[in-house]
Formats: sequence, C-alpha cells, structure tokens
Amino acid sequence: MKKILIVDDQLFIRELYRKQIELLENVGVLEAADGDEALCKIRVIKPDLILLDIVMPKKDGFEVLKEIHNDPDLKNIPVVIISSHADEAKIAKAKEMGARDFIDKAQLNNIDFIGLLNKYLGGQNG
Repeated sequence: MKKILIVDDQLFIRELYRKQIELLENVGVLEAADGDEALCKIRVIKPDLILLDIVMPKKDGFEVLKEIHNDPDLKNIPVVIISSHADEAKIAKAKEMGARDFIDKAQLNNIDFIGLLNKYLGGQNG
C-alpha cells in the first residue's frame, strides 16, 4: 500500500485532500498539522508522497523541505508543495530545495488532483 502524508495546519484542507485521496485504491492517508509533527511522521513512516504547505506553525514548509533534502534516507521522497503563497520566488526556492512540484491552492480545483497524485505514485491508481 502506498502512503501519502498531507501536511497542512488547516484541518478542512487536510480533510479535502483526504477525501480525494481516498478515491484511489491501495493508498493510505496520513496527516500532520505542523512541520515538527510532519518530520516525525516522515522519519518513521517514510511516505511515498508528501503534500506540503508552506505557512505552518513550529516549522514552515521550507524548513521541512530542507530537512528532508538533507537526509539521505528521505531525500528521494517526492514532495509537492500546495500553498496559497505561490509567487515566482517561492516556487523557485521550493524547486531548488527539492520539491517536485508547486501547486497554488487557488488553482487546485482546475488541476486533475488524482492525476497529480498518480504522477508521483507511479500511475498505478485510478
């Protein structure tokens, strides 16, 4: 079973993503509400995909991304940033730090979310 970790401090956002992910077969969903909780879960669970917000308490998404990227056991886990703070500088910074993709939360309804997930899970769901 593949595992996706949703990292966002807003419960309704996590629930929205969870409902979409639950449409996939053989995919488990885990959640974290802040950067510290996310890093603990990432180190233990080693998810197959991380959906990461930037603006969060304790550690922000960039700090989480940096720790993932600097850890040889974690750096190959695909991270997709989903944030409402999607300016060119932040997008460039996230990609330089190892994020595979950067999605503007405002544009998420216009994106094939299941297709995005399948892209990073190997396309074996749907």
